[in-house]
Amino acid sequence: MAEYDVVCEDLCKNYGDFEAVKNFNFKIDKGEYIAFLGPSGCGKSTVLRCIAGHNDITSGSVYLRGQKVNDFSPGERDTSLMFQSFALFPHKTVNDNIGFGLKMRKIEKNEIQKRVEKMLDVVGLEDQGDKKPGELSGGQQQRVALARALITEPAVLLLDEPLGHLDELLRIKLRGELKNLQRKLGITFIHVTHNQDECLTMGDRLVVMNEGIVEQIGTPQDIYVRPATFFVASFVGDNFVQSGKIDSVDNKIISLKTKVGTFQIETDRKIPGENEEVGFSIRADLVHILHGDEKLDNQLEGIVEFIEYVGYVVKIRVRLESGDEIIIKETQDKYFENPSKEEDKVKLGWAADEAVLLTGPYAKRGKAIYGK
Repeated sequence: MAEYDVVCEDLCKNYGDFEAVKNFNFKIDKGEYIAFLGPSGCGKSTVLRCIAGHNDITSGSVYLRGQKVNDFSPGERDTSLMFQSFALFPHKTVNDNIGFGLKMRKIEKNEIQKRVEKMLDVVGLEDQGDKKPGELSGGQQQRVALARALITEPAVLLLDEPLGHLDELLRIKLRGELKNLQRKLGITFIHVTHNQDECLTMGDRLVVMNEGIVEQIGTPQDIYVRPATFFVASFVGDNFVQSGKIDSVDNKIISLKTKVGTFQIETDRKIPGENEEVGFSIRADLVHILHGDEKLDNQLEGIVEFIEYVGYVVKIRVRLESGDEIIIKETQDKYFENPSKEEDKVKLGWAADEAVLLTGPYAKRGKAIYGK
């Protein structure tokens, strides 16, 4: 296991009768940026704290660079944990905050100062060392917390919602800086968040969790384009998700009967068995409003309820007769060719080969949580 920076084997964490993490298995290569995504209470921060040693493990094992660390204290593990709150000492200077970990390790004062100055340069705060945290902006405080976590040169940096307290524009700016810094340093980062954009833009691989289990592990493109379960399809992106029963199968084309209609799905995935939960998802950017005699493999009708202008993209929310909502994403150029208005009755559709077949034991759970 020495070739991996982090390995979790059958990791379980219980709080009394509550199973917070269930049989978690994962291997992380050196220098990877891993992002954990999921709703509050899904177990992602619990896994992070088990790796850091702040949570005892109920069963299973954690290995850091090939060494089993179940019985190691947080200080004995080659990790640093950066919290959402930053947890800076308000009465200490930036220099003292960043150098605190080295001071606790009884590093010589001159060496501490040398490494603090180097770290200030890395995070772009060269002239801020003598200030107190209260004199800094939120983004600058985030960089101080990051510098303090990095200065001990950990093998793995653990980030628990590190951008959670920042405004949206600053989050966007700093997530780019954080990713660039990780590439520059070559340190393994594990980043926990419930923010989908953060995960999709920063992680080399994503781990999507729900109710203590891993729903899917993959690249951002894997997760976004080919969700593996009902939960992932419902949670990531603006997908239209339906469950139903197979009406017929013709080669790779499945005819699926749902409460809102019968749909065609072309798939290269294994055709589900008779008793399997089955459904499909279609991304909002692959659903099109149809004009005139336009036709697609799958068609629906509905009423435009709301139109949102989100930068270059227009999000059109359409309410179906069944009460379900479907979101359509169009570029502004395309939208203004044939603009829809609220309360318009519209036809919409998508191609059979653009829908994703969904199967598996979590179909009902995803449906119950997200009402789709």
